[in-house]
Amino acid sequence: MDAASFRLDPFLRTSAYNMATWAVVNMLLSLPNYALAAGAAWPAGLLGTYTLGLFAAGVALGAVHERRVGKLIGPAGEALFPAGKLWGPLLLIGFVGTVLLLTGGRPQYVQPLWLLVVGIAYVIWGVATRLRLYQVLGGVLGVAGLAALALQEPRAGAAPSVLGLHIWNLTMGAFAFAIAMATNRRYLWFAPVGADRRGQ
Repeated sequence: MDAASFRLDPFLRTSAYNMATWAVVNMLLSLPNYALAAGAAWPAGLLGTYTLGLFAAGVALGAVHERRVGKLIGPAGEALFPAGKLWGPLLLIGFVGTVLLLTGGRPQYVQPLWLLVVGIAYVIWGVATRLRLYQVLGGVLGVAGLAALALQEPRAGAAPSVLGLHIWNLTMGAFAFAIAMATNRRYLWFAPVGADRRGQ
């Protein structure tokens, strides 16, 4: 992967900004789960409003990032890989799986599910675009998802594992944010447009 290709790809060029945004959202989403694990579940109305508000903020900031990057480096070119065709089905699996888990009384498996789904997406995207940072992120999220999955109590109605929530925050939160900053630093902010960074 080189900086010029990264900056022209309509999906990659904003991906790290979006990754950083959703890393923060992911950490905030864990708060009601910590409360649930402590036996102090949030009221349904508050939980719904809080969750929808975070998702709306994440989507809105995505549009802001698109405009910001466009002003910074100009119009986008062709995508190296059709990322929309990858993320669309995987996100659908994540959302449908979330609904099925919640209606089935097993909310403890929602975050492990998303760790696996997002991890798979980043591994595929990273391999397809030769972006090693995304391959590493995807691998870490996948392993974290399996670990978090193994920590959950399987019975219906069980609260999420606190250690599993810590794993979520460390990987989908802090580690994803660090990868986002490293990606922007390497390919977007400071790298010369012609700099060749294949395989990095």
